[in-house]
Amino acid sequence: MEGLVYRVLQEKAAGRLDVATTSRLLREVYSYRGVFDDRVAKPRETRRLLANYAVAFSRTAERLLAGGSVGPALWLFDKAQALISR
Repeated sequence: MEGLVYRVLQEKAAGRLDVATTSRLLREVYSYRGVFDDRVAKPRETRRLLANYAVAFSRTAERLLAGGSVGPALWLFDKAQALISR
């Protein structure tokens, strides 16, 4: 998995997460305009799709924390919590 998508590979790679790429995408590339803004209406379907972000934030943060990258992991955990608490 890279970011929010799975890369199609020829060999079986169940459960693989490219932590470096996913962390970079989530923290530096993806834009979250309106996602954390309560003034922006989010229909139920949108909120359900945003749960995918919370999962990606959490999984990546867990792997970063296990590797000793505390700062980036905490940033991702904070974003996951912000989504879950909405």
